[in-house]
Amino acid sequence: MKNSIYIYGCGGFGQEIAAIAERLSFSIEGFIDDYYEYTTYESYPVLTLEKAQNSYNVCIALGDTTLRKKIHDNLIEYGFTKFPVLIDPSATIIKNCDFDYGTTICPGATITTSVVLGKITAVNINATISHRTVIGAYSNISPLVAVCGDCSIGERCFIGAGSCIREKVTIEEGILVGAGSVVLHDLEEKNALYVGAPAHFKKYLEKNNDTFL
Repeated sequence: MKNSIYIYGCGGFGQEIAAIAERLSFSIEGFIDDYYEYTTYESYPVLTLEKAQNSYNVCIALGDTTLRKKIHDNLIEYGFTKFPVLIDPSATIIKNCDFDYGTTICPGATITTSVVLGKITAVNINATISHRTVIGAYSNISPLVAVCGDCSIGERCFIGAGSCIREKVTIEEGILVGAGSVVLHDLEEKNALYVGAPAHFKKYLEKNNDTFL
């Protein structure tokens, strides 16, 4: 039971996280997904939350950062308490980093020195996060993102694939940075979309929707 784990979300990201869990010798008890169209994925069952055992570990494997927070809160209400840190064996972690619970770090990612990652964050394939950067809870760093040193990224931020964040930049909470953007200055409008090179304000995200993405 100590190494038994559910993967919350049976989409593409969930399937990637399941592969990481397998590489780390976790016993996958199944996926939790109320909307997946099949009852199994490969040999694993796909369960509703009501049928899952809250004594097991669980990893939230959803790219949507606001939904990730809501699912985390819901799992807590259902009595789940074990959210392990999953770091793929091929990732590079250099020194003095601090990862809160539920962090997932995917293949090929590089995290250098004194980096802090908040709870339920995800660092995707081949992303790089440099020295003394702090990333808030529930955020998602997409594949091939480069975050330079001494950056501050708020909670529920989504940094799109291939983006580059200049050193000493602050990104406020709930911000979506579009794929391929280059962030040269602080992004100060919360819950907003920024795009381009250099990144510029595009619009506010809908706060009344279930997600900001």
